[in-house]
Amino acid sequence: RLCRELSDCGSRTRLAWELADYGRLPERLRKGDIDIGLLPRMAPAAGVESELLYEDAYVAVARSSHPRFKGGMDIDAFCAMPHVVLGQSRSILDDSIDQTLARRGLSRQVQAAVTTFSQMTDLLASTDAIAVFPQRVARHYADVLDAMPLPFELPSYRLYVCWDTRSNADEAVLWLRHALVRLGRAPA
Repeated sequence: RLCRELSDCGSRTRLAWELADYGRLPERLRKGDIDIGLLPRMAPAAGVESELLYEDAYVAVARSSHPRFKGGMDIDAFCAMPHVVLGQSRSILDDSIDQTLARRGLSRQVQAAVTTFSQMTDLLASTDAIAVFPQRVARHYADVLDAMPLPFELPSYRLYVCWDTRSNADEAVLWLRHALVRLGRAPA
């Protein structure tokens, strides 16, 4: 939707989606390497301005008609299935899941790590693996994935729009930031 809006208003703005190094995002914003960042975090990043775009619950997802999803899923079934995770290394989400399971003397087997939700969806659609998605993302893939509540509590997913204070004087960046907030808060 954002690209459509940019085209409709005649903008020649170039959006670049990169494999994120979230730890370096505040530094890159301060240096002017990037103007705006989207940061999935439990809390806003320090050292830059930010606004909560949306907050969402996490859900378990698997291919439609997954045999273990019929009739619900308990924590033992969650642990027994292979998992697909997002990212090249550990994440706050993965750590939260693994710590929650470890407190109960349980663990899960991560079978694959990929870099995008669409890659996860392709992999899930053709295997018996499961994953954990923000509910809003799961709804986007509802044509191929089923979703259900997790069998344990997790902190909610939060997505922040982040920028450096120098961008507050840049009308183009302000427009983009406001568009991201408006589109991000619209019903999914």
